[in-house]
Amino acid sequence: MLLPIQAQQPIQNQSSALSLVRTGQKYYDTGQFSEAIKVLEQAAKVYEAQGDILKQAQTLSWMSLAQQKLGRTQEAQDTINLSVSLLETAPQTKERVSVFARVLNNQGLLLLSRGQAENALETWQEAEKLYTQLNDRIGITGNQINQAQALETLGFYRRSCNTVIKAFKIENLKCEELASESLNSVLKTLQTQPKSLQVLGLRSFGNVLRLLGKLNESQTILEQSLTIAQALNSPLDESKSLLALGNTQQAFTNRTKDLKQTDLTQISALKAINYYRQATAIANSPNHSLTTLQAQLNELSLLIELEKWSEIEELLRSLQGQMDNLPASRTSVYLKVNFARNLANLKERQQNHLFSWQEIGNMFNLAAEQAKSIKDKRAESYALGYLGQLGYMHKLSILSTPQALLERSLALAQTVNAPEIAYRWQWELGRIYRDRGEKERAIAAYQAAFDTLQILRGDLMVLNQEIQFSFREQVEPVYREFAELLLESQPSQADLKKARLAIEALQIAELDNYFQDACANPKENIERVDPQAAVIYTAILPKRLEVIFSRPDGTLKLYTNTVSQAEVENTLLRLQNALREPDRLREVKALSQQVYRWLIAPFEEELDGKIQTLVFVLDGVLQNIPIAVLYNGKQYLVERYATAVTPGLRLFGSKPFSRPFEALVTGISEERRIREQDFTALNYVQNEWKAIQSIAPSKALFNAKFTKTNFEEELNTRPFSVVHIATHGQFSSDPEGTFILLWDRVLNVRDLDNLLQPRNRLESEIVDLLVLSACETAAGDKRASLGLAGVAVRTGARSTLATLWQVNDESTAALMSLFYQKLSENPAIAKAEALRQAQLELWKNITQDWQVPFFWASYVLVGNWL
Repeated sequence: MLLPIQAQQPIQNQSSALSLVRTGQKYYDTGQFSEAIKVLEQAAKVYEAQGDILKQAQTLSWMSLAQQKLGRTQEAQDTINLSVSLLETAPQTKERVSVFARVLNNQGLLLLSRGQAENALETWQEAEKLYTQLNDRIGITGNQINQAQALETLGFYRRSCNTVIKAFKIENLKCEELASESLNSVLKTLQTQPKSLQVLGLRSFGNVLRLLGKLNESQTILEQSLTIAQALNSPLDESKSLLALGNTQQAFTNRTKDLKQTDLTQISALKAINYYRQATAIANSPNHSLTTLQAQLNELSLLIELEKWSEIEELLRSLQGQMDNLPASRTSVYLKVNFARNLANLKERQQNHLFSWQEIGNMFNLAAEQAKSIKDKRAESYALGYLGQLGYMHKLSILSTPQALLERSLALAQTVNAPEIAYRWQWELGRIYRDRGEKERAIAAYQAAFDTLQILRGDLMVLNQEIQFSFREQVEPVYREFAELLLESQPSQADLKKARLAIEALQIAELDNYFQDACANPKENIERVDPQAAVIYTAILPKRLEVIFSRPDGTLKLYTNTVSQAEVENTLLRLQNALREPDRLREVKALSQQVYRWLIAPFEEELDGKIQTLVFVLDGVLQNIPIAVLYNGKQYLVERYATAVTPGLRLFGSKPFSRPFEALVTGISEERRIREQDFTALNYVQNEWKAIQSIAPSKALFNAKFTKTNFEEELNTRPFSVVHIATHGQFSSDPEGTFILLWDRVLNVRDLDNLLQPRNRLESEIVDLLVLSACETAAGDKRASLGLAGVAVRTGARSTLATLWQVNDESTAALMSLFYQKLSENPAIAKAEALRQAQLELWKNITQDWQVPFFWASYVLVGNWL
């Protein structure tokens, strides 16, 4: 619940009007809204007769909240408007300021409930000025918590989080720097606040941390919110905190589901269900009905995923009656749409279920009519669009055609500037046109959906507000289907360029989703800077593997491999596993030759003497393979070309490597045990430092000196063009599982970003090369290399050199020494070429048995190859 803030003021003597107000407030608190309106209206009339404008205005604002609860939105708006107009005519006194602050606060609550978050935010900002004028600290804090809720609704999650931090006066902390280790100090600071503010602030804080992807921190904060709610003996706050905890566990469920971690998905889903059931059991009064419904609907979605059929039947009986009795409001429209979507999901899994497709369609239609009756175009678009989608898929008997409904829904979404809804209907229209064979109209619709998603990048992942949102199901397919459509039947150069853009945009969208933030900012296209580089784009589609070859002159050529996604993924998984074992050379050659046939062989004639570097924008599981190891039957690719990979040609800038360079060299050579995880000794780490020190000026932080504090201090002391980190690390498709090892802790990718990014504000201070020489991709994680791309983009370094699996650390030290030597000796050599030469020299070392790919192929250069 948002906060109807009470400014501090002396309690008036009892009067008939005051008695009526108190009675009305009791009715409101127990969910008896009609009764509350009757007595508050009487009280307002008494105050009007007495000429007490301030108390009349205050009473009317409370009455408007009760009217809103009953879905009487226009009456509520008229009542609050009357309250404001009365205050505008009142004499300028301190009491007027106090009442006006509270009335503006209630007006903000009404605006937010009607979906007008921007107006609500502006209204609360005005109210904050009045609370500040009164020096009402409690009023200011509660008001800022409300502002945080409006910012959350608008999708500005970091601003929302930082607003809560500001409300509670937590010093020297920004939301993006918040980690589990700092939560105790945050909770300690909050203990100075009234418990009623603590419970609301913590819940708001926990909710926005969930939306930012900080799930462990969200869980901790929400558990504290629940503890305080229980101490306050506030069933409503307790149920809302339990609902929020359930939502965080459902976010864990979605994350582990994307990572294919079945056991963890089951565990987190059951935890979420338990929280939802507790919320429902506690929320047992009419005033708590919306919390009950939200909890039960979220529980239903999880029960469907877990296929708990008997429990679903019991829950449905409870839900249907409640749905029928909801008053008209924006919240009830969304609840009805959510219910209908759950039923549609259930029907897909159990065709003989008691609800027919037509009945489910009727529910969407009823929600749309209700949204229209309250003049909520956003909610109407949401409901009508799903009706059109369902009508098309299941040939329902509806008044308009599915296409007409979707076009109407799209127009409504665009009218209210709701791109997070609009792209869905553009996408659905594209599918309809595609299925009809109307390719040009389909491409236009997909292009519109694609363009809308690019706009959404700037709105900070507002899609994630939907608790059941899945990037893999609701965003990724837009890009893939668009590229697939463009690449069908002899595409033109224009179509190939659009497809290439879609492939790159998907990579960026995946990184945005990975960090729950629009983190990748395009720069100059490096392809235009290097005429000796060719770029190869890949797209793994259900029945084919598409490869686009980009010549240095900018023209494109397409090659289609007719091979299933399953075969591609199986081949690459086998190659990935074989590469990690030195004695499987024959298998490595056979499998890497197959991949060579897919990616390189079709363009061999194009690779004349002018091409020196091949740059790859790799899709999906292709990212887990070092491209240098591809084999043509006689030679590996590394013997002929320098290689690099990138999620996008405009993400890393085009500046060549600067000489002379200064390096910050860090690492851990000793055994460590951190967070109950053992890390083996890396005996040759000191050799890496000594080799770099002999080549270039350097500063070292090793073993006990390699702490976060020391690392940060060195980075802030002076700019290093090279940061070399020789320690255990892991890349994972879960940002919480992507880390490097420090002496006393693990540093996850977000923390590494926070350390490196502040000094990357000036072009001259950007890290030119980040080296991670002892990392590996998480075993069994098909999208693990997303973590490597995330590190490369997020830290802001122009280039990142890393290992895909742990190699013998003696050979790593030798290769790193060769790599830096090449960079130092030849001022004109590019980083990719220096790496290639170092790999070949390591391979040809006759004193060591390092010829097999296990030793030299693990190293990949991500980003700028110059």
